[in-house]
Amino acid sequence: MSGMPLRFLSGLPLIVMAAALLVLGLQRVQPRAVAAVSLADLLAVDGRLDDAVAWADLRARDGDAFALRRLADLADLDGDTAKRATTLQRLVRTGKATLAEHVEAARAMAAAGALKDALTILYNADIRFTNEVSEDFLSFYVAVAIDCGRADVAKPLARRIWKRTGSERALRLMERLREVRPAAPG
Repeated sequence: MSGMPLRFLSGLPLIVMAAALLVLGLQRVQPRAVAAVSLADLLAVDGRLDDAVAWADLRARDGDAFALRRLADLADLDGDTAKRATTLQRLVRTGKATLAEHVEAARAMAAAGALKDALTILYNADIRFTNEVSEDFLSFYVAVAIDCGRADVAKPLARRIWKRTGSERALRLMERLREVRPAAPG
């Protein structure tokens, strides 16, 4: 009988270790985006930009803001402006984009000829970052609205610039607005 407590005490640490390993072993380790995108960086440094963009695109599928930013940078390095524009648009849709990234996405979309998408991005940025928008932002917003034929959007923005700054730029935009014809319905 005296050997029984000794066996029990020597087996207890093994049982605790087994339980700990079982619990820890069942936990799934989530890879961090930083570690995953670093492979894309290595591929880019190695000169394999196509592979780097493909890898970064794979990592950005879940909408991770860091991975989307890295994908946009790699697409820019690769010279793929369409990929960069769509990636920046995806970043904006996540709601994690900064004002500068909204503007960058709108510029990329406008350069690609997607003026309505650019106007939508600028509208959302204006709503989200109302207190942070500058005269340059509003001027770009007005220019895109004019290019879309949306005088109904551009006029209040030009007035807003005038009220804020009283600048000559606002007057030039308002003069340009006189020439704009309203967009056709539909």
